[in-house]
Amino acid sequence: MLRIRTFKLSAFSTCVATLICILLCVVVSGCGKNTLTNKTRKGVKENDTVPQYVCTKIVDDEKAILNVINLRMKAGEVVCLAPGIYNDIELSFGGSGTQKKPIVVKTQVPGTVTISGKSRIRMTGTHVVFQGFIFQNGYSAAQSLFVTGVDDIPCQYCRITENSIIGWDSSNKEKSTWIADHGKHNRIDHNWFSGKKNHGVLLNVKRSDGLPDYTVIDHNYFGNRPPAGGKAYPSFRDSGMEIILIGSSRYHETPSFTEVKYNLFENIRAETEVVSIKSSRNVFHGNTVRASYGSISNRHGSMNVFSNNFILGDGYPFAGGFRLADSGHILVNNYIEKVAYPGTRNHGAIVLMSADNESEYEPGFSGYKRVENVVIAHNTIVESVSSLLLSGGASKKLMPRNITIMNNVIDKTVGPVLTYLDQGLPPGSTISNNQVFGEELTDVSSMLEIDGFIFKDMNLVQKNGFLRAVAGSLPLVSANSRDNLSVERVAELLRIDIDGQPRGDKTDIGADQSNSNEPTNIYPLTPRAVGPKSYSKSRI
Repeated sequence: MLRIRTFKLSAFSTCVATLICILLCVVVSGCGKNTLTNKTRKGVKENDTVPQYVCTKIVDDEKAILNVINLRMKAGEVVCLAPGIYNDIELSFGGSGTQKKPIVVKTQVPGTVTISGKSRIRMTGTHVVFQGFIFQNGYSAAQSLFVTGVDDIPCQYCRITENSIIGWDSSNKEKSTWIADHGKHNRIDHNWFSGKKNHGVLLNVKRSDGLPDYTVIDHNYFGNRPPAGGKAYPSFRDSGMEIILIGSSRYHETPSFTEVKYNLFENIRAETEVVSIKSSRNVFHGNTVRASYGSISNRHGSMNVFSNNFILGDGYPFAGGFRLADSGHILVNNYIEKVAYPGTRNHGAIVLMSADNESEYEPGFSGYKRVENVVIAHNTIVESVSSLLLSGGASKKLMPRNITIMNNVIDKTVGPVLTYLDQGLPPGSTISNNQVFGEELTDVSSMLEIDGFIFKDMNLVQKNGFLRAVAGSLPLVSANSRDNLSVERVAELLRIDIDGQPRGDKTDIGADQSNSNEPTNIYPLTPRAVGPKSYSKSRI
């Protein structure tokens, strides 16, 4: 049963509410014709907009809601819920919208509608939008709070934008998912996700057919996920509590083409994987991870790209960086700082996992596939433990091979730069022009020097949020030499540095181009830079 407590609007109040919307637009950024942008939010300029729709209907009672929000909605319908608290609400809606005339369910005044109690949202059809709600003090009426699909009919070009889910399912001891994404070309953007305490993936890109997904997950805040069961820290047995899961073992060999970009992950401490990728040809770009346990993990799948990300330990004692399995990946232009998880072969700034025997591989194989044909170039790693771990996973048999490691900066390491080299370097690899410095080069006494690693203090200085080289202090790489790294998209990705500045014909090694005078447009993200744009975060 749907129970609603609303604040009904008189004609005068409606005018006031409209004025509030206008003022919110102006205060936050200024309103465009169709989208709301934010000129005060530094560093995230790519597609940092949210839609602005005019209500065609306003509803505030149970009968009206169930009559107009359903599976038979028409293209161009924009149904708005009046301000209030809506308890025990279950909505299934959708239809055949178009790009110019989507089907929209939104709030009349952004940030003034709270959904609580036993609730869930299901969307289906084409060009369907759900925007501007706050979910708090409730739990999911089914295994998932949001599902983009009804009766096995997935969403196409659907969008979940500017919603806030705070501490949802806190009383639920069962496993649950906040968003289960089924379909193609869906977008999940500018949302605020915080305080998921129970088991289950927060956002799951479900892949039931192995076909491309083209999901875009961008400009979201993911924060404050504690260990299960009230523990101080997760254990190695904790699993299935990722923030984002893309795919599954069954279809990991097929491309998903999902993009995860310009999101902030903060205080994520539930298990060893902050993000788990189990599919191919995805992009993880421009994200910031702060004070979080575990790693960005490529568990399965090939030819994934990790570029222009900031991984910041922020003093948390068990922070992780990137952990890769399988082949063909590109890891460039990333900045990793204070990743500190000593005494393990499974965590570090960049970890390449060892693999199971290739004779065991088969469709749906759930073990570790061999890491090979991977490019690691122009990354900067500072003040970290196990900055490069090239043979992770103690019980596996096959080392990585054919790895390109070029033009990276690794400085001020805690312990050796390269750890667990008891099996030697990956065979068939190209290692060139990496400048490194720390307590020692390796943890193997017989490997005091390695071709391609220059052991020298770089005297990095703090500037604009992270450690950078002084102009002229690092070796330069010519554009022609940089283009020799070209494996699919590498040369294209390296035409800018981690700040988004063009590198030019001659570039520094590492992630940062120190002598560029161009304006920066990529920064380590803060909560202010992501999440809803149409209403203040002070409301949540």
